[in-house]
Amino acid sequence: MPKWVAFLLLLFSHQILAATTVNDFAYRADLTTTSERLQRVELPIDVLLDLTSSNLADIAVFDANGKMLPHSVQKVLRQKINRQIDLKFHVFDSFKKQHSKVVTTREQNQQDGQLSEIQTTETIQIQQLRQDYLVELPDHSGFTDLELEWRQEPKNQALQVMIEVGDDLDNLTRFDNHKVLSNINVNAPEWRFIRNIPANKKYLRITAADNINSFELQKVTGHYQQREAERKLWHEIEISTENIDDRKYQSFQSPSSVIAIAMRITPDESHSVVQGNLYASNTDFKQKRRIRSGFRQHNIAGEEVKPSTAIPLPNRSYQHWWIAFDRQPDVLPLVELAYPVYEVIYLANESAPFTLAWGNYNIKGQTGKLAELMNGDLNQPDKRGSLVNLQSIQLAGGVSRLAPEAEFTWKKWLLWALLIMAALITGRMAFGLYRDMNR
Repeated sequence: MPKWVAFLLLLFSHQILAATTVNDFAYRADLTTTSERLQRVELPIDVLLDLTSSNLADIAVFDANGKMLPHSVQKVLRQKINRQIDLKFHVFDSFKKQHSKVVTTREQNQQDGQLSEIQTTETIQIQQLRQDYLVELPDHSGFTDLELEWRQEPKNQALQVMIEVGDDLDNLTRFDNHKVLSNINVNAPEWRFIRNIPANKKYLRITAADNINSFELQKVTGHYQQREAERKLWHEIEISTENIDDRKYQSFQSPSSVIAIAMRITPDESHSVVQGNLYASNTDFKQKRRIRSGFRQHNIAGEEVKPSTAIPLPNRSYQHWWIAFDRQPDVLPLVELAYPVYEVIYLANESAPFTLAWGNYNIKGQTGKLAELMNGDLNQPDKRGSLVNLQSIQLAGGVSRLAPEAEFTWKKWLLWALLIMAALITGRMAFGLYRDMNR
């Protein structure tokens, strides 16, 4: 192979295999820093709009020396919030039979100077008033635990109760026959808890054991966990009207390669309702798919009116959208798309400050792969890292990184020609070597 061909091939192959740099991306922004090794930053809507991959692959984190840091991109976790609520309970009186007692009575009579005595012996059953308690269980999802406050006699004795649960008073089943509780140690609240109660039950009955002289329930608190509502980033869409098959449609293009999860349509006229059908396609109108039939969106406020809910969208990357209203509005409504809140978790080093870069159509798969390096799941609270902030957004490699050029540049044509020439020369050399070996 001629030396000049080998030199050109080496030059171009070095450009192809060169490490990814900040300038390979369209935009960049510096990050605030913390002392922790594991850090994370939430992505604003401006970043999502300039990504070219639906799986957020074209995003990276670099240190001050230009080295790419291991990172992963994922949705922000919905936190579990601990809730508690005071529950209603009802008291029922009943009698519990204790030991029996033999009672002897004597009756003396004197008649005609004679004293006579009549003795009567009988057995009396001694009964004591007992109070059972029926607790109304909440219908919150995630509810499992009850915390009790009570008074009892004897005070220092452990309280043993029987727990029954059910959906109606006639069909209560035993959940725990010998649950032991105590309110002696105020620093051990778990001693006052009834845990792991079966789900979707309406009532719980508490019956104290016979060895307790008195039991008075004072307060019942229900504990449960509730996931916070999913956070969304809303982006307003510019829509236009076009006539297709003698019918008017409102159309728009997806502003980002990231998949939207919901759509909100707000009428421009006050106190009004719009309804219609929603379509989408990746090619043209003829290949469209109906996403939602007969949606209804309104802007009417009031306690007696249900708030308008967003239209959920399928988990597919559609590029073209059309809205067909049943009655064409005089003024185009406000259309908004919702996106999930994503975060980038990265493993920091000593070379701060760090830079977030994004927007490169050539990158198809994530380059950081932090999850493969971590000992544990990144969804665990202690593995998510310290939250940092995104500073001002700046141009890096420029907007040309967001889409391929329409035609080959002269460098690409030259590279292809050199590769073909090298293949021909290598084949000719191999053929000559094969012929010489046969000779």
